[in-house]
Formats: sequence, C-alpha cells, structure tokens
Amino acid sequence: MTKMIAKLTETQNKELVKYFEDNYEALHKEGILSKTVTELSERYGIGSTTLNTNIVGPIGKLKRPAPKIKIKSGKNIITYTDEECMRLKTIFETLNSPARNIFYEYLKNTKILGERLACRATIDRALERAGINTIVSQEKQLRKEKVIKMWKLGNSIEVISRAVPEITEQTIKGYLRESGVSLDTSATTEFKKEVIDYYYEFGTDLTIKEYAVPQNTQSRWRKELSLEPRDNGELYRIYDLDETFFNVIDKESKAHHLGLYATDGNVTRNIIGLELQRRDGTILDVIKNSVSTDKPLYPTLHFNKESGTYHEGIKLALISTSMAKELSNYGIVPNKSLTLEINLSLIPTELLRHFWRGCIDGDGWVYNGDRIQAGLCGSLKMMEDFASYLKAVLGIRETVVKHHSIWKVVVDSEKISLVVLRHFYNDSSIFLKRKNLLLLPENECPNKIVYQKIHGIF
Repeated sequence: MTKMIAKLTETQNKELVKYFEDNYEALHKEGILSKTVTELSERYGIGSTTLNTNIVGPIGKLKRPAPKIKIKSGKNIITYTDEECMRLKTIFETLNSPARNIFYEYLKNTKILGERLACRATIDRALERAGINTIVSQEKQLRKEKVIKMWKLGNSIEVISRAVPEITEQTIKGYLRESGVSLDTSATTEFKKEVIDYYYEFGTDLTIKEYAVPQNTQSRWRKELSLEPRDNGELYRIYDLDETFFNVIDKESKAHHLGLYATDGNVTRNIIGLELQRRDGTILDVIKNSVSTDKPLYPTLHFNKESGTYHEGIKLALISTSMAKELSNYGIVPNKSLTLEINLSLIPTELLRHFWRGCIDGDGWVYNGDRIQAGLCGSLKMMEDFASYLKAVLGIRETVVKHHSIWKVVVDSEKISLVVLRHFYNDSSIFLKRKNLLLLPENECPNKIVYQKIHGIF
C-alpha cells in the first residue's frame, strides 16, 4: 500500500498515485522513470526520496514482473589430472603455441578432450601446471612481481590495490601468501591516518570514492585513533601542515619549492603531490621540514613497458584546500604539463634564481653523457620565460625548440653551461644533490670526465 505524504494534500496524493499506477510500466520501459520522479517532486514541492519511498516504490513492487528463478544444472566442475595437463601441453606445442582463443576453439571443435570442455581460464591453468607460459600467465607473473616488490617496499595491501586495480585485494593476498609472506590482514595505522586525514578535508562520500573504505569502517578507525567526527564548521588534521607556506614567496626555500612543484608536482582535488626518483628522497625531507609537516613519505613503483623494468619512486602527498588554492594563484593547476604558465610577478626578482633552480631540479638536466650541458623542458610559455631570464640576467641567448609534445631550452656549450650552473647553484642552500655538479665528489659525479671538466683538471 502507498502512504500519504505529509506535505501533499489528499487530492495531490491521489493524483500522483493514479499517475504512477497508469504509467509506471511505460516510464520504466522508456528509461525515464527517475527523470519523471525528479520533475514531479519539484512541481509538487516534495523531496524525490520521499516520493520514491511512499508512492513510486510500493507501486513498482506490484508492477514489476517476478524475477526468474535460476536452476542449477547439477553438472560437476571440470578439472584436469596431471596426465591430462601434459596431454594439453603436447597439443599446444604441436600447434606451435597458438593464441589462447585459437587454441580454445581448436579444442572445442575437435572435441579432443571429450564432449564437455572446461572454460578458458581452467584450460590456461592446466597449461600453466604443465609448464606452459600463456600470454595470460606472463601478464599474471608481471603483476605478481609488482605486488611482491611493492609489499617489500612497505606498501599496504590497500595501496597496492590502488596501484594494480585490475586485480582484487584477495588476489593480492594470494600472491603474497604464495611468496611466503605471513599476512596481517588488518589495515596499517599509517593507512588509517591517511584515510581519516582525507576524510577531515573532504568528508565521508569522497573518502569512500577515493579509498573504497565504507562509512562504518571510517567511523571505527576514528574511534581506534581517538579522533572526533568531522564538523563542517571546523577543520581537523591528522598531520601538521603550514598551509600558509606559499602565500608569500619571500625566501629561498619557498621559491625553490615552488619551482619544484611547478615542474614535478601535481594538484588533484586539493591533493598536492610531489613524486621523485627514490634516490632523490632527501629533498622531500627538506620540503617536509619547510612546510612543517609530519606526513610520512610513501614509496611508489612504476612499470616501464618498453624496458620491462620497474622504477622505484618516493612521494609526498599533502592535503590542503587553501594551499592548493594558493598554488593555483601562481599557475600550478591540474593537468598543467603542456599549458603551465607561472605568474612570475608574484616572485621577487632576487628570488627568481632559486625558483628556476627548483625547475631544473625537477625537469632539467646538467650533463649529457660525458658533456656538461644545462637544459630545461616544459610548456612553451615556461621555456620562453626561462630563455628571457637567461638573456636578461646572464646575457645568454638560447632559443626555445620543440621536443615531441613539449618544448626545451638547451645550453649546448660546456663553457656557458658551467656559467649557468654556477649562477643557479653557487651560494645556494637548497638543491637536488645530484644536480649540483659543483659540489659532488668524484665518486658521485656522473663520470670522471665530467668531474675533471668541472674542476679544470685536464
């Protein structure tokens, strides 16, 4: 039975009941039921949820046909013995290792294994048992290696699941157990803090979308950590952070970090991320100290399909609406790679040297093989601004050239490159260590020739 809605008169209630009784099936068939409910709820001044609960839902139960009952076939699941697996291997090799779909169709058409044939996944597993690496098993092995490597780097199952979305957490746990890992299935304290920190900034719904952690789990974790629920009128934080750090660029650290975020950073839904090669992690510790945060760094792992190797990284992810807004004022916005345009008027002239050094630490280089060579790549506007700076301050004229989808400025002369390096890196306290060739000892220099050129030893 339908219910009376308090805000509707009896006449209006009857009108709506009659309308949906007469038209429910047609609206449902045309796919406009939800749209109609929204329009009518606005017209009658009631909530669409109220209309659904009291009128549309009960009518729908009566109008919709009863679901079909699925009947189990009663057939046994097909499995293969070791002997049958070896037979499959022989057939597979006789056919010169065909593609999976071709091999399956061959088995299906020839009925070589009998009238009933297992599914493709079962056939693949049987081949694997017999020592055959199908395309699927090769991909599986790569995923398995990535999972195990990420686990050894200290990543939680939740983080691995986000990095390898094509497999479930249960599969990840299976891979780890197969490799001899004894699993503690509970989430780590660091991961719980990361989730609740995000919750305080964005609320329950966005946290569920971002981390797939249900509302009741978020609540339970808050209680475990002795944290209060989020109040929309007040901002809570798990980790300390000086959100005003980038408000005014008035010292070396702010200018350098702005340059590094301009090139290697990213801003996504108020998450301010900066990911570098693992060997450059010390500069992230410097940034943590600068912005007064105790947010931990976390390792990352990326697979290069061309080289078939994994690259280890390290990342700092800060969550702050106000800091993201300040960065956008400078021009650091989402998807900035090809369009980045920094408002240089907000950076004092005497600090521009430190800003450009931060850019070189991010997307620049200081040598090429055994040659000293300074360069920077990025958006067209950024490279035009960099070339203008070199001309105005150092009297160096370099052109901006196209490089695939981006642009670059290259100082090809070794002598002039040394002038550029000394300008940006001399008398500086914050820099990426491996790019300050002027201070690197011989055993840490890219090669002996570069070291000799830098120090004038010929």
